[in-house]
Amino acid sequence: MRRNLRFVSVLALCILCCACGSGGTPDGLEATDSGVEVPDLQDSPSDADVPIGADVRTDDEGPSGIDVQVPDLTPAAPLFERGDILPPDSLSCINVETGQETFHCNHHGSSVAVTGEGTVLAVWYHGLGEKSKDSRIVWSRRPQGGDFGPVEVLYDHPGLAEGNPAIWVREDGTLYLFFVTIFGESWNDARILLIRSGDGGTSWSEPQVIREKWGWMVRNHPIRMSSGELLLPAYSETLYAPAFLISGDDFVKEWSEVSPDDDAEFLIHHLGQIQPAVVERHDHSLFAISRDTNAPHKMAFEMTSADFGRTWAPGVQSQIPNDNTGIDMTRLASGRIVLGFNNTTSGRYPLSAALSEDDGSTWNAIADLDGPCEDPGGCSHGYISVAQDPTDLSIWITFTNERATIGWVHLNEPWLLEQTGAFVPPLNKD
Repeated sequence: MRRNLRFVSVLALCILCCACGSGGTPDGLEATDSGVEVPDLQDSPSDADVPIGADVRTDDEGPSGIDVQVPDLTPAAPLFERGDILPPDSLSCINVETGQETFHCNHHGSSVAVTGEGTVLAVWYHGLGEKSKDSRIVWSRRPQGGDFGPVEVLYDHPGLAEGNPAIWVREDGTLYLFFVTIFGESWNDARILLIRSGDGGTSWSEPQVIREKWGWMVRNHPIRMSSGELLLPAYSETLYAPAFLISGDDFVKEWSEVSPDDDAEFLIHHLGQIQPAVVERHDHSLFAISRDTNAPHKMAFEMTSADFGRTWAPGVQSQIPNDNTGIDMTRLASGRIVLGFNNTTSGRYPLSAALSEDDGSTWNAIADLDGPCEDPGGCSHGYISVAQDPTDLSIWITFTNERATIGWVHLNEPWLLEQTGAFVPPLNKD
């Protein structure tokens, strides 16, 4: 999906002059309340009462009185292990045009989260290929101390392609799964949907349309901001720019868009910067790192917001290498930020992690996570997702492993703090 900056700039600004395409809601798919009870978050606590939005909260009470577990911050022994959720090329798919079964299928776009009981949830999309009509959302669960279970279909709209799931565990244990369904032939025809489960994934709500207009995608987890609101990072596949959805009632009935579609200045300052990963800093500003689709840069971009995502400073090049690859980060219970990325300016190998002690201003404890590769230029371990286990504070990372399976890495901060490393230098831009 690499695009030349000049070409994208011209294309995006031309498209900006026109209304982005949309269509009516297909039969049986309504933008209605899912029926899952969600407490009212309109009267948000003050910043002094609520800590920064993190996947693991450290207060006794979350928004609107939701009880939240206080994690044990006792130092643990170093931990590192890795593996695959299932053996490569072991899950079949069907070519919808020929009806033929094959095991050479696409496993991509994973998202990982961990429940309050320590169950690891790994979700991704699987089918004959990217955007193929048989692509569906699948998942595998790993109970604490156990192994990843069988891969199960989580959501499938027959005849349409699903992609890019982003799973999130609400403070009361409700599972939220954001994803896209293609109602045409390309990602430009995608619509963002949401399903919920209040029983750990045994049953799910009917899909709720989060954005009627086509062309936006999701990728990384939402975050709970200290305002009490939920912020969902998104991006425009049409314009190749970041976008955000902000909800005060956890996407039950009300949410707003921060859109590049009708803001030329925002578009120009963030063109080519997609799939943002977001954390809240200690000063309650938001910090985002995005994938860079502008081929000459070879570096990720970063930006900040001082008003809970309503406006964003222009994107600037970060120190993080990025060859048009997915990136993710999350704030840990310790206050550090962990980053998952590819420490290269050419390709998607190696898979790497880094820690920041200062809200993402600098990074240390940089380490490669995957094993040796006979052909580093040909190996592909990317599209990373990161989450923390609230029970033991370990870190889980999932990633696309050669498109043949989903790989995982399980580590903790003591192990990562022992590592030494550095960012690879950017390629010569001349």
